Amino acid sequence: MQRIPIEMASPGMVLGKSIYSSSGNILLSAGVPLTSLYIDRLRNLGVPSIYVKDGKTDDIQVADVVSDEVRVATQKLVKQSFADIQKTKMISMAGAKEAINDIIDELLTNPDVIVNLTDIRTYDDYLFGHSVNVCVLSLLIGIVLEYNQIQLRELGIGAVFHDIGKIQIEKSILTKDKPLTQEEFEAIQQHCEIGFEFLRNQEDANLMVAHVAFQHHERFDGKGYPRGLRGQEIIEFARITAVCDVYDSLTADRFYARAYHPSRALLIISEMIGNQLDPNIVRAFMRIIAFYPLGSIVELNSGEIAVVVDNRKDYPRQPIVRLLLNKNHKPVGEMVEIDLVKKEGLSIIRVLNANDPLLPSIQIIGSRLNQA
Repeated sequence: MQRIPIEMASPGMVLGKSIYSSSGNILLSAGVPLTSLYIDRLRNLGVPSIYVKDGKTDDIQVADVVSDEVRVATQKLVKQSFADIQKTKMISMAGAKEAINDIIDELLTNPDVIVNLTDIRTYDDYLFGHSVNVCVLSLLIGIVLEYNQIQLRELGIGAVFHDIGKIQIEKSILTKDKPLTQEEFEAIQQHCEIGFEFLRNQEDANLMVAHVAFQHHERFDGKGYPRGLRGQEIIEFARITAVCDVYDSLTADRFYARAYHPSRALLIISEMIGNQLDPNIVRAFMRIIAFYPLGSIVELNSGEIAVVVDNRKDYPRQPIVRLLLNKNHKPVGEMVEIDLVKKEGLSIIRVLNANDPLLPSIQIIGSRLNQA
């Protein structure tokens, strides 16, 4: 599959991954050929990008780290919890624990899994999808750090509700596509304290959960908010959530910015080590994310163009690739796969974006139904 902006979608392309609303409804199922009507509908619903089948890499299975059923169910719970907080100031902590336990159970069945996909969410559902993704990523870090089941559950609840205070922030500020004024930025900063007050007053809730909401914008160097905590003064759950919050924000389409490719996002996070983010947590995080996710189209330092077909945790920047174009940018005649760990001197120099002029030569983006 390839992820493309909705603007690049055209009739006949085959949807590679189902698209859901935050209410759990399928907007469009995987395997459906796109029509002009479907594309316009998705665009009007605020779907910024989609996965499409590409024909040449259909044998590469790119799976999410959790099932669609569990992800959608958790997103529905988050949406309902945000609504309940507005009405009654209370949420179902029992329901939250059950949802988090379901995620943990799925993640623990494959402890060596690494993240190759980013979820697709509408602009209006961004906050709910973001909350779930930060939760899943945080739990993966917790597993790397060998947390026990109770620790994982508390971390997951804190992560899934880390932004619950934003429900009190004006939507026009949250979705603004221009630089915030100082007054608007100060309003957004309040979501940490608002979330803390919401969560610390919940029945059967560990105070640690509330402190994740309170502290996830603190910085390792002490220059964050709301209290200017530094280093180990910030609870570990919040330091974990902070890393995942940054990554998901960078790799998701926003009202004001297109998503970064994971390789670019990971480089940005690397530059935050020691100032904004905890070095130990970032190192753990790097073990769970594919630097070049399966299906990424890359250029090698030889000039050849290839697609990533396999990743391993121990060699995040040296995946196994399948050649598509030779150094003269002509299609290769037969399938050749190269393990970059074993090929000394050969490396990836860049990722081709969806608008790259070489893509038509590959004829890989947007497989039509008769090619799938």
